[in-house]
Amino acid sequence: MIAAGAALVLYWYGGRQLDHLEGMDAVQQWQVVRAAFTSQAPTSRAPMPGGDLLWSGGRWVSADGQQALVLIGRC
Repeated sequence: MIAAGAALVLYWYGGRQLDHLEGMDAVQQWQVVRAAFTSQAPTSRAPMPGGDLLWSGGRWVSADGQQALVLIGRC
């Protein structure tokens, strides 16, 4: 999805920071966060793969068909 040109939106829950990345910036950042991504909502017992931050989220589609991968990072 990211490689096909979709934007990557990262919301850092604890720091209230929102990053919107497109193109190669999105591809590079996806490679960084991918190992800590889960498609299910995290629980307090969920292991944190590769560090202290776990990313959950999914695909967002606009009314005109544009797509983004929206992830929420939690500690």
